[in-house]
Amino acid sequence: PNIVFWQQQIQPMVSQAQANLEKEAYQLLEQAYNQAIERDFTGALNTFKQIPKGTKAYATIEEKVPEYTQKRNIKANFLLQQAYNRAAQQDFTNALVYLKKIPKHTDAYPKAQEKIVDYTAKQEMRAKYLSKMAYNQAVLKNYTKALDYLKQIPEGTSVYPRAQAKIQQYTR
Repeated sequence: PNIVFWQQQIQPMVSQAQANLEKEAYQLLEQAYNQAIERDFTGALNTFKQIPKGTKAYATIEEKVPEYTQKRNIKANFLLQQAYNRAAQQDFTNALVYLKKIPKHTDAYPKAQEKIVDYTAKQEMRAKYLSKMAYNQAVLKNYTKALDYLKQIPEGTSVYPRAQAKIQQYTR
């Protein structure tokens, strides 16, 4: 068989496929840049992984990956610090919100996982304390103060459902 002949026959298809690949790679690159503008460096890095090797866009991302990785780590450390700040104010609910935003593959992630366990336990203890304080106020028939305590009990704790029931009971 004449190899040159067949190469000439498939050349337009190869060229079209390469053009489509370049277009798709450029769109992914643009998407990653938009994610980075929104400070979603994890998303941008994940989008970079979809860009095929051998495209012009791939050459561009090779220099951006270390930059975005560093920025992702900076953001993760910022989120960790925000969690520490909230926890220092006994606001474990919002501390946990910050911790859960810390992406895997960052320097802060292992510490965040450790703190999630710690703060969840502290949040539970605080919820039980608030429940006890509400009970004490209810015994004294001070339902307004009891409600104040009950409303502070965070969702997701073991006493939350009971607190919600008591709120309903005390507001009738």
